[in-house]
Amino acid sequence: ERFSASRCERCPEGTIADLPGELRSSELCEECGILHGTSLYPGAASYEDCVCELGYYHPCEAGDCRTDAYTKAGMRAQASSFCLACPPGMECLGGLEAVDEDSLERRHQQPLVPEGFYSPPGILSVYKCYDDPKRCPGGLPGQCAEGREGIQCAKCKPGWTAAEDGKCRPCGGGDLFPLVFGCIFIVLLLCLIYRTTVSDDKMKKSHSMLLVTISGSQLLTVLQMLGAISVMGVFWPGTLASAYSAVRVVNFNVEVLKLECVVRPAAIGVLLFKVFLVITFLCILSIIHVAHVLVKHRGRFRQRLPAYISSLGTVLMAFFISITSTVFSPLQCSARHPNGLSTLRDFPSVVCWEEGEHISMVVVAFVAAVIPTSCLCIAIWVVSVLPQKLSQGDTAFLSSWAFLLFRFRSGAYWYALAFLGRSTAISLVPAIPEVLLQIAAMLLVLIASLCLVNSFKPWRVRQANTLDTIILSGTIVVVSLSGLFIEDVNKELVAGLCCVMLILVVAFIPVAVGYGFYQRIAHTKIAKPYSLFICHHKAATGAFARLLKMLCSGRQDFRGKILIDSDGPSDLDKLYDLVGNQSSTLVALCSGVLLARPVCVGELATAKERNVNVVKVIFPDFKEPDADFIEQYATYVPDLTTLAQRGVGLMSIQGALRWFLDRPKLQLPARISMAVMQELST
Repeated sequence: ERFSASRCERCPEGTIADLPGELRSSELCEECGILHGTSLYPGAASYEDCVCELGYYHPCEAGDCRTDAYTKAGMRAQASSFCLACPPGMECLGGLEAVDEDSLERRHQQPLVPEGFYSPPGILSVYKCYDDPKRCPGGLPGQCAEGREGIQCAKCKPGWTAAEDGKCRPCGGGDLFPLVFGCIFIVLLLCLIYRTTVSDDKMKKSHSMLLVTISGSQLLTVLQMLGAISVMGVFWPGTLASAYSAVRVVNFNVEVLKLECVVRPAAIGVLLFKVFLVITFLCILSIIHVAHVLVKHRGRFRQRLPAYISSLGTVLMAFFISITSTVFSPLQCSARHPNGLSTLRDFPSVVCWEEGEHISMVVVAFVAAVIPTSCLCIAIWVVSVLPQKLSQGDTAFLSSWAFLLFRFRSGAYWYALAFLGRSTAISLVPAIPEVLLQIAAMLLVLIASLCLVNSFKPWRVRQANTLDTIILSGTIVVVSLSGLFIEDVNKELVAGLCCVMLILVVAFIPVAVGYGFYQRIAHTKIAKPYSLFICHHKAATGAFARLLKMLCSGRQDFRGKILIDSDGPSDLDKLYDLVGNQSSTLVALCSGVLLARPVCVGELATAKERNVNVVKVIFPDFKEPDADFIEQYATYVPDLTTLAQRGVGLMSIQGALRWFLDRPKLQLPARISMAVMQELST
């Protein structure tokens, strides 16, 4: 009986047989008795082989949690809390690991940090290393690349500076060169800016030099724009990330100066350094100005005040995006880390809204916001009083604020405010919490700017408008493609944005239709803006038309405005719209060559079609069109392409000429005196 049929089977995985071998059977296999626990392997024979399954871990907060420290009773007592869920962003492999490399003792496997992530030692709270994944090799919590420390391994150790491959190296004597060179370069640059500012009159520059100056300012602007785009919550790939890092030098990225080899400031110290860097620029310019006035102008500071204002304004305008981005950098938090926290993009070791240091930085930001806010307020004041100053011939005012105005054509000085508004918006976009909203907002700002440039052509030189269009179009493409680099896309938010855009697109159609009906009703029921529209041949009656406008406008009993066709838009569609929809009476100055000009005949055809009143002023050399001239008009005036392209065909022209014969007329004498002109204007 002792040797009756029986067999010894291994207990399945997840159970153990804590009995001598001859008594083991499948009925005697016991579960480890811990939630989310399993055995190390099939046939486990001890509670020391009970481990946490994949995705869970047993914390070693007290002691080294060696397996021989646990008993059946001890494990069963903490059955529901023995194995904990793996912290977000970490890897929990389950099982056991060696206590150390040379020991045979084992302990429960602890959570590991994936490559490209960081967790502080002793705290299982994972941060993603957004700036450079190479800084964070992963492994046990607290592991950083050589020479690095802190959250996201963002800082170099004291006396170390950034090196390649995400590492840091000890500072050497040559590491002071960037700081020394940077200081010298800044002083020389400010001297050059001051010299350029005071040496010529910006408002009188030649077009070629204006193009050079405007192109240079646009280059500086686009570099700052790209620097602002680089701090959006997009994970840029290697080459592009390096390019953006180089561009951010223009945005006061002081890492290139290797300050850590001289001092080791906290994050708020770096922010204060950047803010005071702007103030330092202005102070250096002030010193340069004082020295220049004392040496060159014998202390006539009051006389040289416009040059001083212009030099300060030039620096502030040139680096406005950088200044604004620096001021508001404490509001630019990264996307959420696996632990649910956010860190500052420019200061990766600072946790947003969780530490006193960040609150202090926000306070500094709001105080420093006085700088860009003051610039905006001053610009608004300058543009608002500009018409009055121009009428007074205040050249000192123009000289002082030329840095704000000289790049834009007459009549488009308001674009200086739009330009500063665009720069402010670009600087604020990275402060939006959600990266998709950042991209949408940036595209909205750039597209609005592109529409303004194409509609109003505000730059003083034509080629500058083309260049700005190319820059804005290229930047729009770059920002649009940046959406491909977003990790963990919020599809619901994307769907919401698409719905909003579709609604706006559809909504604009009835708005446009309604506006068209309103314009039609307004032009028929309400007084039209132009009382007189003067149609003339410029070479034959240009001076006469100008004098007639002056005399009519000077009459006290005259109401409305007068438009000479040569003063109207070059776009014939817009010109004919002015004739047909916005003018009450068309005055045709009938010289001998009027009807030979297709544009003028098109104006007459439009007036006939839209029932506009027409009055003919007949010059002695004018001959009324006879039947032969009307029938053979295409022979007398062979090129009617411009009219045909706008739907004014030969039959329309012939009908307008016949209709034109019966319009009321005023015959001018052979000798035109001032008395004749006065009588005509009445």
